[in-house]
Amino acid sequence: TSSLRIGGLIGYVVNGITIQNSYVQNLNIETPDHYSIQAIGGVVGYLYNGTVQNVYATGNIITSASNVGGIVGLNNYSVQNAYSLVNIYSKGSYIGGVVGNVVEGSTSVNLSNTLALGDVYTSSDTTNIGRIVGNSSATYTNSYAWNNQHINGELSTTNSNILLSTSELHETFTYTNRIFLGDTFDYSKVAEGILPKLYTTDK
Repeated sequence: TSSLRIGGLIGYVVNGITIQNSYVQNLNIETPDHYSIQAIGGVVGYLYNGTVQNVYATGNIITSASNVGGIVGLNNYSVQNAYSLVNIYSKGSYIGGVVGNVVEGSTSVNLSNTLALGDVYTSSDTTNIGRIVGNSSATYTNSYAWNNQHINGELSTTNSNILLSTSELHETFTYTNRIFLGDTFDYSKVAEGILPKLYTTDK
């Protein structure tokens, strides 16, 4: 039986396809333990030679699977200009606030301009779990996490250089000049504690 790829919008993106200017709100993915699952993402399950940009997701993922991320579960290409407020509860490994796992050997990966806000938990692996990406060796640029994000139930000051306070998240400057989230987002209500929304939507 083939492994499933599950995404809030699409399970599998391949060969040059771009998913952009999209969002998933109030995501609720819960998978039975006996399912064979390759990857789960808040927007895309498995991103293979494709691009995800100008997106966000909110909600919850509860699973026993590995390769689980708030935006993309398994990635070998480009994720940029994205934020996730997806809480992930897993029994597997490679669990990340934005991307679960970067495919080993990938040479063109771009993970940049992202923000992770959701809690991340796994009961089986304390090595390959991360604020931004599950791989302990994966790299990223201009990517940040909320300092109240819980990793396996705990607050941590690990990688403190990428942590943003609640007050910083209420400043437009944070999104435009630190994360560089991009001009497709509306920041007019961030001072009220409302996360940026894509233009033309109030969701």
